[in-house]
Amino acid sequence: MTSPLQAAFDQVVEAEAPPEQIICTVATPRQSAMTGVYMGEELRARSSRPGAYDAMALPSLFNGQKHDPLAPKEPPARKVIAEAPLSSLAVAPLPTPPKSRKVGPARAFPTAGRTEKPAYQPRPWSAPAKVIEHLRAVGGFISHVDVSKQFHVTRNAITATFKPALQRGALVRQEVGGYVGFSLPGWTPPIAPTTSPSDQCGFEVAEATLKAREAQVALWQSYLHALQARAAFDALAERLRPLIPLENMPAL
Repeated sequence: MTSPLQAAFDQVVEAEAPPEQIICTVATPRQSAMTGVYMGEELRARSSRPGAYDAMALPSLFNGQKHDPLAPKEPPARKVIAEAPLSSLAVAPLPTPPKSRKVGPARAFPTAGRTEKPAYQPRPWSAPAKVIEHLRAVGGFISHVDVSKQFHVTRNAITATFKPALQRGALVRQEVGGYVGFSLPGWTPPIAPTTSPSDQCGFEVAEATLKAREAQVALWQSYLHALQARAAFDALAERLRPLIPLENMPAL
């Protein structure tokens, strides 16, 4: 049994002692080459039947060839490929580009038996027929609004109703003055006169001045009519003065 002083001394020595070095060694891989033929010698004493491993000494067939396990094995022959000298190498010629084929003139195919597509003919009394007849008679342009009112075609059905006529070129869709409508091929809308902002402002001032003058003229005309009525009344009163007593004369 150790004393307390000896135990304290041992703790101090263990604390000051250097740590133990652990050395690890790595084993190198085993390199062993097996030679000869394995005959199972260590198994001969363990076999319960004599001659159980005699068949391992007999020749065997591998891929149709007879192999004797007791015969010494020869190392396989190394194949050496001889390199051809550079001078004997033939350089392949570059491929030639394909020759362009000459294209002759286009052949004229016979047109016998072919008939041209007939011109568009709308059904009689249909809306496209009525519009085309109207434009041929009057000319110009007809808007979708007028087509809906005059020919009783709803606005939603105008595009579907006049689609064949537009595709076949019987009618042309145009926009004139903010209105979309139809016209005959070849018709061009009139060119609207262009005015500058200053001219437009001058026109507006002149129009306002003209309206003010018209109001003044109307006022003077009312005054003139009143004076004419007063003059006619005075003339009538002068004619009737001798016939009407003075006390019955109306006050002027």
